[in-house]
Amino acid sequence: MLRVGIFASNAISRAGLLTLMQSTGVEIVAEVDELNAVQTLLELPMVDVIVLELPELNTLTLQELQDVLETGVDSRLALEVPGCVVITTAAEILDTLTISAILAAGVHGLLPHTTTQEELEIAIEAASNGMTILHPMFSDRLIENVSIPKPIHDIAEPLSDRELQVLDALSLGLSNKQIGNELFISEHTVKFHISSIFSKLKVTGRTEAVAVGIRLGLIKL
Repeated sequence: MLRVGIFASNAISRAGLLTLMQSTGVEIVAEVDELNAVQTLLELPMVDVIVLELPELNTLTLQELQDVLETGVDSRLALEVPGCVVITTAAEILDTLTISAILAAGVHGLLPHTTTQEELEIAIEAASNGMTILHPMFSDRLIENVSIPKPIHDIAEPLSDRELQVLDALSLGLSNKQIGNELFISEHTVKFHISSIFSKLKVTGRTEAVAVGIRLGLIKL
């Protein structure tokens, strides 16, 4: 049984999450009501996945989320860090930059507030295995805005073996720090490889790089 820690800023939201998870086959082992306390969940050895309800996904919230998730990597091995699923109750439709920023922060699942019990269960299971799941509301929006470059044989310079490893790690939603820990390289080196990947694939962001990598067969699903 997967062990889950949850964050929601108020009691009503937490009660809603608990109700939604009652029949999902998971065990709720911890609850927090402040975003900066999520780090506590990351440090608990018994937590496999954290589920966060975020009413707003503005720049400040995203930066705080990224800081909390990356700090959590310091206290546990990268491969042991819990998966992270975000449920957003934001009324506005998220743009592609915001969605990309959420994934870059280390989130493995992004769901709307209308998510079903089955969808949440699938996202939690995927996150526990290091996979990334986006609700169609968000994935369709990304696909609509992805510009696919020329076929692979027209790429001026192929990706190196290390760049392919980094690209594969990006597809799992790992942060720069997590990628560095997994590949035993510095975070600065990770950033260098990501910059080179973007240049070679002619993309401007992580999500676009992953989409292009899948399309070109560089990422094996």
